[in-house]
Amino acid sequence: MGKVSDNESRVIARRLAMFIPSFYLLFYVVAGVFIMAYDLDYCGTLPFEHAKFADGSDRGQAALATTTLAFLLAPLLMVTIVKSSSNAWDYVVTVALLHVVLAAAVSASWPSNWRWWATVASMTLVLAVVSELINYLAELRRTAKVADALNS
Repeated sequence: MGKVSDNESRVIARRLAMFIPSFYLLFYVVAGVFIMAYDLDYCGTLPFEHAKFADGSDRGQAALATTTLAFLLAPLLMVTIVKSSSNAWDYVVTVALLHVVLAAAVSASWPSNWRWWATVASMTLVLAVVSELINYLAELRRTAKVADALNS
């Protein structure tokens, strides 16, 4: 029986099934921190807030900070769940597109705030690049350990 490839559909589906809920759990944990920091009422929609995004209000600032920090922390999920540098950007784009769809569904309106779009697009790019790099370095480390074990 051969090694299961990272590109097999069942592997991708299983990893997506773990990554997407983990990403939104992280998003809600970060949102909870900013809800407490800004003393906001909890309504469960802060991760999907785009109408008041970065508009100067406490809710808008919390939405900006939540989105930015969640996307900056997500590479930690990528290295523990995805474990593949060649597929990291696929997972990132998938979760970003899902986030756009969920933001539109939760708010019942299409995101039209340019700050929201700029933040989501730039954080998606950052997440993709950092995830690829971290997973690549992790793969190099695993390869080096295998080579050391074979040479010993």
